[in-house]
Amino acid sequence: MPSPDIAYLAMLTLKMLITMLVVVGTSLIVERTGPFIGGMIATVPISAGPSYIFLALDHDSAFIASAALTTLTANAATMLFVTVYAHLAQRQGIVRSLGIGWLVWCVLMAGFSFVPWTLATALLANGLAYVVSAYLCKPFMAVPRAGVLKRGKWDIPMRAFGVVALVGIVITLGNLAGPQAAGIAAPFPIVLSSLAAMLHPRLGGKIAAATLANSLPGLGGFAFAITALHVTAVPLGSAWALALALFVSVGWNAALVLRKHLATRPST
Repeated sequence: MPSPDIAYLAMLTLKMLITMLVVVGTSLIVERTGPFIGGMIATVPISAGPSYIFLALDHDSAFIASAALTTLTANAATMLFVTVYAHLAQRQGIVRSLGIGWLVWCVLMAGFSFVPWTLATALLANGLAYVVSAYLCKPFMAVPRAGVLKRGKWDIPMRAFGVVALVGIVITLGNLAGPQAAGIAAPFPIVLSSLAAMLHPRLGGKIAAATLANSLPGLGGFAFAITALHVTAVPLGSAWALALALFVSVGWNAALVLRKHLATRPST
């Protein structure tokens, strides 16, 4: 059984590497295919997945079910974070857009901590957050494809380093500040934030905002995936419940991509 320190370092390293690879890869895909596919890739549980795997190694299935309910409420806050960022990024720089978005997310999470959540109320919060966010972000979703840009020799390595640093700082500060801060830091929208930090300076705020706005349908699917995890963790066990949640999330996003492809395919 690995020591807590080794397990923490392993989780931190894995989370940083996965986030870096996905964010860098997604940013390149956005240049070539547009914001929609980028938003779909960013909402596959590439950040939450490793966290839950490590949690499942140290805790029973009841703990995983309880943690999933917290993640479900955080998902509603993430939708509103996306909305705030998408609006600010139309005219503001990356620091102000992300900073205010993070502030809104943290305030919401702090307020949520006082609510006695049930599955029904958490789903209701997600439904309301999605309806509001989808309506407010609709004008920002359709943005022309960026096109492949010329990049310097150190462009991708430097941005990859920035993503790794951002992930490491957020997770480490959350753990150093104590259990309450760690509880807020765990479901922090690190992949979406890192993606915005990479796209905004390079392609502009409107394309970065479009990518995050197009992540909203994926976040809706993530809510269903986390619901499946919450409901099945105890009866099926953590391993099967996590596999089911991954299947739901990936299947939902794949269905959205297929639907988009069929809708835009020229009729013969």
